[in-house]
Amino acid sequence: MPTIDHFELPVDDIARAQKFYSELLGWQFQTQKYTDFEYTFIKTQTLDGKPGLGGGMMLRQNPGHIPANYVSVESIDATLEKALALGAKVILPKQPVADMGFIALILDTENNPIGFWESTPTSSPESQV
Repeated sequence: MPTIDHFELPVDDIARAQKFYSELLGWQFQTQKYTDFEYTFIKTQTLDGKPGLGGGMMLRQNPGHIPANYVSVESIDATLEKALALGAKVILPKQPVADMGFIALILDTENNPIGFWESTPTSSPESQV
């Protein structure tokens, strides 16, 4: 069953956000530079010290850029087709992310953003942390 496996926070100042979340929650960060963008992966832990949900942060792309949760799916194409049939609206069509995989974003029937992640055979969002 698909589940949320990655969250993403748009921020205005990466260093300030890292300081805030590091001091507040103990999160750890690793910034990865790609050809056309930079992305900071977030490593979290559960209260008992086990690896937690992975995340990331990036510079805010526009004033309406809000946090999103990403669900891993086998096929973004099939998932978008089904989501549209169920009444969703696509707000970011399927796009490649470096050589790691693909993302897409929808608004569900309640206007909540939900992201989808499709890994290439050799990577996943958390493989970078």
